[in-house]
Amino acid sequence: MCRYDFGPATSKSDPLVVRGTVVDSARASRPARLSIVKASDAERGGGRKLLLAFVTEGLAPGSYRLVVSVSDPASKASGEAGSPFEIIPR
Repeated sequence: MCRYDFGPATSKSDPLVVRGTVVDSARASRPARLSIVKASDAERGGGRKLLLAFVTEGLAPGSYRLVVSVSDPASKASGEAGSPFEIIPR
């Protein structure tokens, strides 16, 4: 879970721009196929929440890090956070 405080959304706010990157243990990176599962309605204080999913297909067993970058075109604010995950052989 990541949290970004870009200030209140307004009726003129553009959608947030969300990008994902998967980084392997050798620090090689590739784009992550992220999808928005659910977006919140207006939150208290005007915040916005997104529930994201990503596809691990094509990743070999091993340790990885998912890096999520979010930017708000209206305010020009941006942030990035990452979380480790592991693909376990079957």
